[in-house]
Amino acid sequence: VIDRARFGGVSWLPDGNSFFYNRLQKLPAGAPITDKFQNSRVFLHKLGENPDNDRPMFGVGLSPAASVAPQDTPYCVLVPGSNYAFGLVSHGVMNEITLYIAPLADVTGARDAGAIPWVKVCDVPDAVTSFDIHGDDLFLLTHLNASRFKLVKTSARKPDFASATVVVPESDAVITDASAAKEALYVTLRDGGIQKLRRISYTDNSSRDVSLPVEGSLDFSYDPRVEGGLVAVTGWTRAYLIYALDSAKNTLVPTDLQPKGPYDAPDDLVSEEVKVKAADGTPIPLTIVYKKGLKRDGSNPAWIEGYGAYGESIDPGYSAIALAWLEKGCV
Repeated sequence: VIDRARFGGVSWLPDGNSFFYNRLQKLPAGAPITDKFQNSRVFLHKLGENPDNDRPMFGVGLSPAASVAPQDTPYCVLVPGSNYAFGLVSHGVMNEITLYIAPLADVTGARDAGAIPWVKVCDVPDAVTSFDIHGDDLFLLTHLNASRFKLVKTSARKPDFASATVVVPESDAVITDASAAKEALYVTLRDGGIQKLRRISYTDNSSRDVSLPVEGSLDFSYDPRVEGGLVAVTGWTRAYLIYALDSAKNTLVPTDLQPKGPYDAPDDLVSEEVKVKAADGTPIPLTIVYKKGLKRDGSNPAWIEGYGAYGESIDPGYSAIALAWLEKGCV
């Protein structure tokens, strides 16, 4: 049992016998409870050993090459099959991260945390919110001078954000995620209220969309050592289903990992995407869901929900409660 691992963020080493994790500080007697989340650090744990002897690897005051403030949350992130380790600094509720990189061998072989040769990749002003790696190509998702985000690439050997190459430029659709799979990049885009999955070639940056069985939202899961991945899709009128991505055919194949229930795909509902102008003229994506044949004369009870903060919004998702509401002729 490892206590004080509330924001663990476990990353296993390739040997399968040890992992990095975040651990909160052990408060001394009489310390104010408000210090609980201050000065957390990343530790290296080996299976079977006493957690009290775990070695600190990344965090406040551990390395002259990596700056971590007491209120930050540090993580050490490993990508399966990659020769690099990442020191990621999360700044509270900010989406923008600070990122460091070092050869994995230099991290695991360092005599102490201060000897790890961390190199800064990006900082908060660079507006990077996520990253991934393929070989020596480091991909960064940023909203710097691109309110709907762009995907850029730099060298993992010698990272230089200022001269990074644009892989996917900003467009009318918002880039919400980028995944470096074995055979290609897969980029998730939000166009209004609907998400799309796009395949980007590593060799020539050519792109094509993956055909999805449902208009809604998606989650792409993958192992960078294996081609393809799993795509979970859901919508306002379709429950969560999991498909396997056939990378050669660029198609999705049902897995039946999540069997379809009798009420998971009602055929008598309509999901309509529109855009309405806010008071300042900004077009706001709006989804209207209702039963087929419903007379839309303004007399139907309407359940209206909206959200937009921290760079997040409400993505399509199936709800049994909403189904009961819709069956009563409501909107």
